[in-house]
Amino acid sequence: SAIASGLSVPKSGPNVGAQKACVLEGAALELNLIREDNRLELLELLEGIAGRKCLVLDPQLGGRLNHVLVEGARVLRENGVAAFRELRGEELVEAGDREAIDSYVYLCRAHGPHMFTIARHIKAALRRQLVADEEETRFHVLLLPRKTFLCEQYLKDQGVRKYCSVQSFRLDLVAFDKDVLSMELESCWKELKVDGDPTSLEFVVQALLKLENFFGEPRRVR
Repeated sequence: SAIASGLSVPKSGPNVGAQKACVLEGAALELNLIREDNRLELLELLEGIAGRKCLVLDPQLGGRLNHVLVEGARVLRENGVAAFRELRGEELVEAGDREAIDSYVYLCRAHGPHMFTIARHIKAALRRQLVADEEETRFHVLLLPRKTFLCEQYLKDQGVRKYCSVQSFRLDLVAFDKDVLSMELESCWKELKVDGDPTSLEFVVQALLKLENFFGEPRRVR
């Protein structure tokens, strides 16, 4: 699938224009430091995966990445991304991909349903013998804002953990405007109060530590 110069990936597919990143000059804090830190980390993760890559993107992340990779998809292509797919339920690996694509890179939130979809993709590829047991790892999972024990355990329970690498993409904070930083933890209240899962609190702590690292200890927290 082709992708336009932007990164937004709606349900209708990835071939759309991008939402432009906001201009951060003039902000009270040097928020470009956070943006550049996020950008460099993602590019370093991609550089660490050899060959031609297919980036499988969580559709909820397209708008967020527009505020991280201000150059759009061009910088991803320069770092070996040859194809873009949306993270959906249907089979991912096609017979023609075996020669054209060396690695499948999943960029998604650390959510259980995404692990289910990834496991289905890997099992389908194994079933069709598009990936051999002895092959070097072709599936790479980049979880944000952190990889979690539960996500890795789910992949193990599905019998596919040995076929994929799992790393964190520490996209804790995104600058949407000069005075707006967001972690985009849409379901944190449900996870904490209904499911009893405190993982999101750990994400918040790590984000606050990142802010302190860049700008020093806050004078006041409300």
